Amino acid sequence: MPVIAPPTPADFAAARKRIERAQRILLLTHIGPDSDAIGSLLAMAHLLRAIGKDVVAACADPAPEYTRFLPGIETVTANPSGTFDMVISLDAADLGRLGALGNRFSSQIQIVFDHHITNPGFGAINLIEPEAASTAELVAAHLDDLGLSLNTPAAECLLSGIVGDTLGFRTANTTPEALRQAASLMETGVDMPEIYMRALVRRSLPSARYWGAGLSSLESEHGIVWGTLTLADRKQAGYGGNDD
Repeated sequence: MPVIAPPTPADFAAARKRIERAQRILLLTHIGPDSDAIGSLLAMAHLLRAIGKDVVAACADPAPEYTRFLPGIETVTANPSGTFDMVISLDAADLGRLGALGNRFSSQIQIVFDHHITNPGFGAINLIEPEAASTAELVAAHLDDLGLSLNTPAAECLLSGIVGDTLGFRTANTTPEALRQAASLMETGVDMPEIYMRALVRRSLPSARYWGAGLSSLESEHGIVWGTLTLADRKQAGYGGNDD
């Protein structure tokens, strides 16, 4: 699969013009969403609403429990209605990753924000930077290019995306740029320790019980460690999430 060319200043300028012209905008992110998906989705919603846009944020699957502290999470819908001037995809590596919403709105996707190297570029304008550790980092780095101004709710969502996709700055793709963007977001007053705790550490009691069932089943042989989780384990733990 050929790697799509990195975006140029002209690409960001073209995206900015499309955003300026649009009034009602639909934002989409991938199925089985994680911190970067939900963080990028909500951040873009906050940024666009701040410049007077009518925004609908949507995902075909429910948000995982560890993202439900983010501002605006209650506005995310699985069934957007009405008509839209444009559709923006965030953090989806291909059209199929948008699930049923991708099929429904494929012809209207004008801008794609993503950091996955496998992304074929399925939008009219493809802002894809594989060197970015997260889509949230990409968005944070190009706010000026897009004519958007950072606000605290957006900063909280973006920082959650960066922290989540780097597993707390522990992954191999954590770069100085990712750290610089995180520091810039913190300067808005966002509480990094709280985001870290909620995104990576804190779990509900049913989630902890479910983890416990998996850990208690661990086996080891010839350097391979594995465990099992059954539907009965899930039911007994009372776990109702979709991210197990």
